[in-house]
Amino acid sequence: MAEAATVRARLVRARGARRRLRWQPASVIQTMARARARNLPPGAFAPVMATGIVSQGVAGLGARGPADALLAVAVVSYAGLLAGLVWRVVRYPRELAVCSETCVGRLRYLGVILYDPDKVGEAAAVTDEKDLYRAQLDCFLDPDDPAVARAAADSGIPDDWIEAARRSPVHALISRYRVALPLHREYRTMPMVWYVPPLSPVVDALTATGHDGEDPVNLFGAIDSLRIPLGYLAGLFTAGDPEPVEAALCRLAAMRSHMRRINLGEERDPAIAAAVGMDQDGIDAMYRLLALAKYEERYVIPTTYTAGSGGGTPTDSCSLDGDGLPGMMPYDLPGIDTFHTPPAPEPAGAGSGLAGRVNLLNWNGRGRPAGLFPRRDEETR
Repeated sequence: MAEAATVRARLVRARGARRRLRWQPASVIQTMARARARNLPPGAFAPVMATGIVSQGVAGLGARGPADALLAVAVVSYAGLLAGLVWRVVRYPRELAVCSETCVGRLRYLGVILYDPDKVGEAAAVTDEKDLYRAQLDCFLDPDDPAVARAAADSGIPDDWIEAARRSPVHALISRYRVALPLHREYRTMPMVWYVPPLSPVVDALTATGHDGEDPVNLFGAIDSLRIPLGYLAGLFTAGDPEPVEAALCRLAAMRSHMRRINLGEERDPAIAAAVGMDQDGIDAMYRLLALAKYEERYVIPTTYTAGSGGGTPTDSCSLDGDGLPGMMPYDLPGIDTFHTPPAPEPAGAGSGLAGRVNLLNWNGRGRPAGLFPRRDEETR
């Protein structure tokens, strides 16, 4: 009897082990799914976009069955990825990455822009919504202007930040080439995330009608008949004003025609760049920035930052300089009255010039701490 009981106990333990082994793969899969969802980048949606594009192309060829199958795959994949992204946002809200590093877009740019804070309120309060785009452009300053650079230095902006503003790709796309546009200007939030509007495929459509799709005249004239309507893009970027959107698309089309002539070994035509208010060197520079720029050219930000005290007072004194503490010296020594006197602060344009400024890396985003913005000089008002 004892041996039979022992055998039954062993069988029960073996069954329990098999049961545990049977459920172990499920737990491993669940753990892997959670890890994937936690590290899910926005770029994971790119296959869904590609599947949808292929589905549209197959449908255009008349194959409805494969097109519907691809569309179903895209819908199911999108639902799963969206559920994982929502779970990640809810479960790990502090681990979201910067959009400019992880968005699905082909190229991203990050840079410094100098602006006049006194004009921001006035620009956001313009009466006509169609004037918001130009009003925000007027807030931006030219870092290559010596007067602007001198005023920035006097305001306490370090030299490396001024130099980064000069090399900023964002400033070039927004103010120099005018091909980047803000999203939904009508909300008056003065957004600082700008987009280059898409130049929809129009060459094939022109060629199909018997015209030269690469001819600049035909290409500029076809801007109004793009696959994405010009009015729709204007509603996204410029509060319904189509003129800035059309100008940006024309510059992109001019760059396309200009570079095509170069790649084919044809003679350059300065009239192409002049038609959009640019020169040939500007077209070449814009092409390099949009197509050939390396990471260090697209992400131009200062790599060092000297934090200030945040309270507007010098912090060069020792924390042990208190009555009875080791930092204090005997009172009968010569020069004791001036030994513990804090040094005079440097002028705004000397050194780092960041005394009294707030280190944004340590700011929790709440309230308006002292030193968040440069103090105005009462004498210059």
